Amino acid sequence: FMVLLQDISAKGLDSYCRRLVEFVRQIDFSDIAPIDRVTISIGTTMEVLTPKNIDDLMQQADEVMYQVKNNGRDGFKHYKKQS
Repeated sequence: FMVLLQDISAKGLDSYCRRLVEFVRQIDFSDIAPIDRVTISIGTTMEVLTPKNIDDLMQQADEVMYQVKNNGRDGFKHYKKQS
């Protein structure tokens, strides 16, 4: 799923992602399934959203989310534009 955050700084986004990862780690599913632990993999990108760039932004976030998944999951990564 996707979350859109308006008017957030890079520092605020980093803090939000850290808190979200920690929150998901703490979810207890023992009452409904024998799950030891649930993890979350987050990819982010920061840009002004327009109808013309939404597909690019989703691809950027997806790209770094899969990097998190491929490196053990349970974390986040921010997309950095290549110079």
